[in-house]
Amino acid sequence: MNRPDLTGTLRAGLLLAALACVVAPEALAAQSPSDVRYERRSAGESALVTRVEFAAGNLQVRPLRSRELLYSVQLRYDGEVFQPVHRFQDGRLVVGTEGTGQTRTVRRDDAGTRMELALSRRIPTDLGLELGATRSELELGGIALSTLQIKSGAADTRISVSERNPEEMDRVRVEVGAASLRGTGLGRLRASRWIVDAGVGDVRLEFQGLERAETHVTARVGLGALDVRVPDDAGIRVTRSTLLSGFNTPGLVRDGDAWVSENWDTAEIRISIHVDAAFGSVTIRPESFGSTSREP
Repeated sequence: MNRPDLTGTLRAGLLLAALACVVAPEALAAQSPSDVRYERRSAGESALVTRVEFAAGNLQVRPLRSRELLYSVQLRYDGEVFQPVHRFQDGRLVVGTEGTGQTRTVRRDDAGTRMELALSRRIPTDLGLELGATRSELELGGIALSTLQIKSGAADTRISVSERNPEEMDRVRVEVGAASLRGTGLGRLRASRWIVDAGVGDVRLEFQGLERAETHVTARVGLGALDVRVPDDAGIRVTRSTLLSGFNTPGLVRDGDAWVSENWDTAEIRISIHVDAAFGSVTIRPESFGSTSREP
């Protein structure tokens, strides 16, 4: 599978922003030199591209409460090891931390570095996150997401989607290294395509709130584990391209080269999952999350 290089995209964004030397005029520095705050009011933008590169510490992403702001960032960082990154130009935001060149062991729960990023509920946002040794809590419900990309190294990532995405999404791409990721309420993102690379990580995806007529998931599993839960009133069809991994489909029945739910032919909402697995384990099952009927 050919996959875009998210790292290259983020670094290109950093270089572009650095050359432009544009900092939001609303950026406000807190009293402590290790605490900074940035925010920008909406100025007629029709879209926002946001790239987050966060090496270590604790990250929170949530929807904005204010309708006037485009984004808000609060960042506390260890000045001996990291320095803040914040660039904005032509509707493109690059934010996070980068190393100072000093050597110190970083940890997922590094109390010296934490960031809270809040994004607009009104402006369609292409969001890309590259996470290092982090603990990340991503509450994406209500953010107007047009595209979502998550690339995690040694991150412990939790995604929750408690509200319906105001935008329909073309795709979500998730790449997990030696990390764990769990997502709940993912159907509310309203994405038509999911591309998941589990690597050697542990990934659990729960698709509560499905409303699109067709959702397609392509998953590659190396030495990791993939656990997918789908509402039991949605139609499910699963195919795979290898026989080498642990493969569990409780509640599904064999239909030629596929495994399907009993309601596949009659369901108004369907999810098709293709798995390319090596030595990892894959479990895909229907589960009672409540109705998948379309939310207002």
